[in-house]
Amino acid sequence: MKKDKTLPCHLIGSDLMREPAYFNGHHLSIPRVGPTMDLIRAEGWLNGHSYHEARVATDEELRRYHDAGYLKALATAEKYQYLIEADRRKYCLGSVNGFEQNPIFKNMLTRHRTSAGGALQAVDLLKKPGRVFHLAGGAHHARPNRANGFCYLQDLVMSLDGLQKSLQGDILYIDLDAHFGDGVHAYAATSPKISTISLHANWLWPRGQGKISDDNGGRSVNIPVPGALTDAEFSYLVDAVILPRIDQISPKAIVLQCGVDSLRDDMMGGFRLSNQAYCDAVEKIMKKTDRLLITGGGGYNPYSVVRGWSGIWATMVGAPRQALSQAGKDVLAGIETLLAQPMRLKPEWVSHLWDEREVQVPLRQEVLILADELRQKFSLSPSGKSSKARFRTFLKPSL
Repeated sequence: MKKDKTLPCHLIGSDLMREPAYFNGHHLSIPRVGPTMDLIRAEGWLNGHSYHEARVATDEELRRYHDAGYLKALATAEKYQYLIEADRRKYCLGSVNGFEQNPIFKNMLTRHRTSAGGALQAVDLLKKPGRVFHLAGGAHHARPNRANGFCYLQDLVMSLDGLQKSLQGDILYIDLDAHFGDGVHAYAATSPKISTISLHANWLWPRGQGKISDDNGGRSVNIPVPGALTDAEFSYLVDAVILPRIDQISPKAIVLQCGVDSLRDDMMGGFRLSNQAYCDAVEKIMKKTDRLLITGGGGYNPYSVVRGWSGIWATMVGAPRQALSQAGKDVLAGIETLLAQPMRLKPEWVSHLWDEREVQVPLRQEVLILADELRQKFSLSPSGKSSKARFRTFLKPSL
């Protein structure tokens, strides 16, 4: 599928996401969606494109995937800011054994219902060819009957299910978050028209999942990568595994989860990726389909999240990779005033959108072996020259 520059681009955001969430010190208590919308507007990248304020999903829509008892517990927790211990344990909400992974907080259900509603809006928009970026989406850990990994409602499953029913064909889910999307993977195991690709750290939570052998009967390609993944290695795996797999499936639509905890300045992911290499991958995937839904996801450094997601939108609309305007720099500088806890800043976080590309380094043998194993397992044929030598040398892309 060749890139069609005339395809409409839609940005789904939410001013509700500007409100404080989780609790001070929680990994997701940082500003992300609001400053991203502000930076996109400051750079003029919404001109000629559509913005949609995410709607709230209805109870009926949520019950298509989520257990009624769990939804009732979420509503109770939001209303009273409390759950009895038995329900906290059952639904993984609030403090359990002194650990509060999925806290109870103001607007906790409304916030995630809005993420789910935005996903369903995206399904409606993609009844026609186009590209959608749902900033507040990407809760790839949520389960039908419990919260999991900071995720409460499964917007991704709702979009995948909706797209499959709407388009009556195979739908491909691709996950670039540093963490394995166990919730979506579990859903795909019961959905024969949904295929998945996940590139994730082989040592991060949820540990022990996302192995190559966890292939859902041949429909899930897992790419568990080693620590300190480089630009060159990432680009190599995209070219050698992800793009050929897209060609092999030829899906009706692609849902691309863009958790940016895999960027180099994120304190959790442990990768060495620049946002330029990341957006190169987004552009390559974008060219493979005329129906693309991109969502947010992980990302725990607000500066790299806002710059990364803004760069993805710039890539979607074909904006040149150039210096930020003063208005854009002011948006980045203003993030500091929104933080509950101060951060030690790098000057480039508030002066530049684009990271410097990593200096060229050889591909590690374990990455080459990983790609070879996956190509063999799934009978992947790279486009163009078919020799393995083509993938053993990485050519540094120009800016």
